[in-house]
Amino acid sequence: GKSQRVGGIAGFSNTSTTIKECKNSGEIVGENRIVGGISGQIQGNIEKSENSGKVTGKGERVGGIAGETQPSTTIKECKNSGEIVGENQIVGGISGANFGNIEKSENSGKVTGKGAIVGGIIGGIGTNANSNIENCYNIGEITGGSYQVGGIVGLLESDATTVTVKNTYNIGKVTGETGQIGGIIGGDLLPSAI
Repeated sequence: GKSQRVGGIAGFSNTSTTIKECKNSGEIVGENRIVGGISGQIQGNIEKSENSGKVTGKGERVGGIAGETQPSTTIKECKNSGEIVGENQIVGGISGANFGNIEKSENSGKVTGKGAIVGGIIGGIGTNANSNIENCYNIGEITGGSYQVGGIVGLLESDATTVTVKNTYNIGKVTGETGQIGGIIGGDLLPSAI
């Protein structure tokens, strides 16, 4: 897709939408920002869905399940095994930019961001986010071309409201070019409950 919001099942989904038991195995390429294996941007929920296709975004906000979620979003029992490549920043195995909740989800795909803010589950948790990340894991290799690279979350922004990371683990290799690199969280600018 040449415009923003590109996904394997939906480009954009509003708050009344639940995407459930869907699978994408095709390659997804977004020429702009907000690209996901299942949905580009979602305001509703995604449940029991899987992506195994390679996802490439040439702009920021690229994820194996969603490019960007909203505070109203819950991603639950989802899996990504496809390779995720972001040619900019904010790249995640499940969600690129996350403002909602992710539960019981896993990434086994290789995640590569050529810029900053790269994570095995989430690239970045942003402004006014009330996010609960629970019972998730990453086993994929995570590589960032700059800083703020994490096995679970690349960056927790200082202006997020509340973020909890619980019962979540990473065993994938995590590599970044500069600082703020962590097995769970790369850059934590928020006093968090982890």
